[in-house]
Amino acid sequence: MCSHSAAGEISSTGIPIMIHYAPALEPKRQYFLDGYYIYSRPKVKFKVSSSYFDEKLQSKGDLQWPYFETAFDSYFYTLRSTSKLEYNQQVRHLPLLKRDGFLFYYSRIKETYLKDLTTLEETLLSHPPAMTRRNSTMSWSGQHSARATMSRNSITSLAST
Repeated sequence: MCSHSAAGEISSTGIPIMIHYAPALEPKRQYFLDGYYIYSRPKVKFKVSSSYFDEKLQSKGDLQWPYFETAFDSYFYTLRSTSKLEYNQQVRHLPLLKRDGFLFYYSRIKETYLKDLTTLEETLLSHPPAMTRRNSTMSWSGQHSARATMSRNSITSLAST
């Protein structure tokens, strides 16, 4: 009788015992980048901003039965980028003119490998890799006045997957 054992041990009934652990995602690489530039005059404001994120995660899978010399490892590659353009202008006695534009990109790729732990060779299993991609752009423009309760807005959006 076995009360507890590690992966690979044989119980008294002759059945291999496998302790299953949830795979942990370990960041292998992470890059963050944010920046902006503002040009401002008394009646005009112009702002450009951008954000970038790049990450590589690794999920080490469980050892495979019967010899526990292979495992399935997964890698997740994530890339996210956003950009924004803002333009505000006050023209004489007219309401404030605002124009905004956005650009968004997102990509996530999953690659699964069969890793041989005796030779440390990896064989790509998911071909083509499982991926999620999103591109979208959006622009917004409008005029509004602090004194007026009415505003005119126009939103245009284009999204592709």
